[in-house]
Amino acid sequence: MKYIVDISNILLLIYCAKVLKELIEQRKEFCDDKITYNDLKLAKQVVIFFLLPLSVPIHEFGHCLAVWHFGGIVTDFQWRFFWGYIKKIGIFYQTDQWWVSLFGNLLSFFTAIICIPFFQRIRKRIIAEIIYFYIYIQLIFVLIVYPISSILLQFGDWLIIYNFEIQPHASLIVIAQIILLICFWCFDSSRWVVNWRLSRESHIKTGLEKIIRKLEDSGDIENHLNLIYFYFSYDEHRAAKRHARKVCHTWNKDKRIEILKVIIKYHNKKYKKAIKDCWSLLEKNYVDKDKVTLYRVLSLSMSELEQYSNALTCIDRGLEIDPNDFKLRYYRAFVLEDIGEFEAVKESLIFAREVAQSDRDKEMIDQWLKKYE
Repeated sequence: MKYIVDISNILLLIYCAKVLKELIEQRKEFCDDKITYNDLKLAKQVVIFFLLPLSVPIHEFGHCLAVWHFGGIVTDFQWRFFWGYIKKIGIFYQTDQWWVSLFGNLLSFFTAIICIPFFQRIRKRIIAEIIYFYIYIQLIFVLIVYPISSILLQFGDWLIIYNFEIQPHASLIVIAQIILLICFWCFDSSRWVVNWRLSRESHIKTGLEKIIRKLEDSGDIENHLNLIYFYFSYDEHRAAKRHARKVCHTWNKDKRIEILKVIIKYHNKKYKKAIKDCWSLLEKNYVDKDKVTLYRVLSLSMSELEQYSNALTCIDRGLEIDPNDFKLRYYRAFVLEDIGEFEAVKESLIFAREVAQSDRDKEMIDQWLKKYE
């Protein structure tokens, strides 16, 4: 197994060199105050291919601390960039060995936890993004990826940690793991983290602040819906759904709630129900803005069900109402690419870029257009 991991290590090191080359070439853009889609992608790669490997010796040092605590001696300390191990001698009872296996993971866990109070306070945004991604990726690795891979590959610390002959240790660690995952889920969808992510671009931050100020001045349904749709627009689905539950409970008889419920059904992957409800709502007396929203949901739901012809029909109907709707133009390109109409994809993307209002959307389209150069 060690040889297989070492071979994988070599392949990952080759990719590391590629990431480092990109980082050097794009260092000016990467280090400026403007955060782009490409910056975020590169920041994640820096964490995965540089910071996580640097945390490996800390993990192994955690094992060493436990070995020394139980009176053992560390005879070999290996750090092979993406992985490592120690060799030890001494007399270890079963529970001692369990703690030795756990302690490396605890140290990895705490390297992520101690970063949480700091990432929002750092003024240099790209550094803050790197720290945020480190917290996120390290916790996912320690709590999910490493335990699962240990079980599947029958190799690693978690084979001993999950040994249920060692009680109550193994049972308690499973309970603790579940609690920590729930806490991590709540942390990542908390309002202050969501708002921090949305502050990556100044115009998005300004838009959010404007909506929140209106909510503070007047907590009517329109302002609440604007906040929910704002969250959905920038992929903060959990925050949107959480706020939507409160709104649906408070204004359950308002007809605008019907459209919101359809959108939530789409995001919950209930595509057939969303399509059925959209057609039903389009028969009612809604304003053009709401009809465009319903055609968006229809086209997306139909695309997920591979009903591409029907999806294009719905997109075209929506564009008849509002020819400059960016989202419908963008969705049209997706559908056309799925059915292989590549020339039409390029045309749709160019049109979508012309009506795009945010730098983020323009950059996303520019990245996509590179495929067709």
